[in-house]
Order: sequence, then structure tokens, then C-alpha cells
Amino acid sequence: MITLFVLVFLIPTEIHSQNSQEGIPDSRTGENRAEGTPAGGNSNEGLPGLNREELLQIREIEALLDEEGRFLAGPIEIPRASEVGQMLPRVLENRGVPLRMFPLRGEESWMDDVVFFYDDYSYLYWYEDRVWQIRFDYRYASAIAGVRMGMNIDEVSSILGPPRYMGNSSLYYDLVDPGYPLRARFVFEENILKDVYIYRSDF
Repeated sequence: MITLFVLVFLIPTEIHSQNSQEGIPDSRTGENRAEGTPAGGNSNEGLPGLNREELLQIREIEALLDEEGRFLAGPIEIPRASEVGQMLPRVLENRGVPLRMFPLRGEESWMDDVVFFYDDYSYLYWYEDRVWQIRFDYRYASAIAGVRMGMNIDEVSSILGPPRYMGNSSLYYDLVDPGYPLRARFVFEENILKDVYIYRSDF
């Protein structure tokens, strides 16, 4: 994490420019909060996201589901998933300088992230010197494996096939394995797709 902080502070300060006090949607709580403030609390906007504690709980659930043979679908492909695992020089070369950058505090220090926010409403989450998670919020306009924000569960399932499993108002899919396990989570609110997360499921 120290390496990344040293590198990102070399990025031009324009990324901390206007509206810095308006906050960025917190992927863990859905709350719009100012940069650097602790995660937590309730909000009527946004959706809860993923943190590593939740990933550990999901893996425990998966172990039970594996034993029961309830997983249905094979892996799917999402081109942007290749950004997971990239290091800072390659991200800056491919994506450019982020619009904004902020820390996201977890309940414990090992859950802390640095987040890059881009003007297409995508977010890159960093662990040490690599991207471990990507988020696309409800304003993201492009298709993700043929799926668009605002679709309902049946529409998403008809495009992607049956999910690995369902839970927490979400559909979970395995992605093509690039040498480590990747997962996609499609998050719904009142049956409307609001957020998509692509992440390393072994973190």
C-alpha cells in the first residue's frame, strides 16, 4: 500500500480539483461522502458494495453450495476485467489520469483501499500496487458483456445465462480465469441493475 501511495502522489493534483467536498459514492455503503472520511452509516442513495470481509463470507457460502452441486453456469467474459491485476504504469497508460482519487477506509487497516474515479463512472480499487476490484455505478452508459444499467434480473439472466448463485439482491458470475479467480457481481435495487463489481475473489 505504501508503494502505491508514493506513486499516486506523483500524479498531477488536478484529480483533487472541483467539487472535492461533494464526495464520491462509497462502494461499501453507497453513501456520498467526502474524500478520506470513514466508511459507515446509512444512506438512501446507492447500494452496499464489497469489502474483503464480505468476500470471506461469500467463500464460506460457496463451499456449502459446492457440496450441494447448486452452481449452474460456466465462466463468462467481460473485456474490462483485464484491468484487474494491472499495476499503476499500465493503468495510467491505458486509462489516463483519474478524475479523482480518494482513500476508502475499512473496518480494519488491511481493508483500506485507494480508489481511482473516472469520468465514465467506473472506479478502480487498489490493494498495494495492483487493481483488485472494478466498480461501475448506475450512471455507467456502456454495455458490460451485453448488459446495461437499468435492466432487470430476468433480462440480465437471459443475456448471461444462469448465475453461479443468487443472494443479497445480486447475481454472481465466474469470469474466465486469467491465473487467479475472478468474479462479477450484478447488484439490483427493486429489481433494477444499479451496480456491477468485478473483483478477485481470493482477496
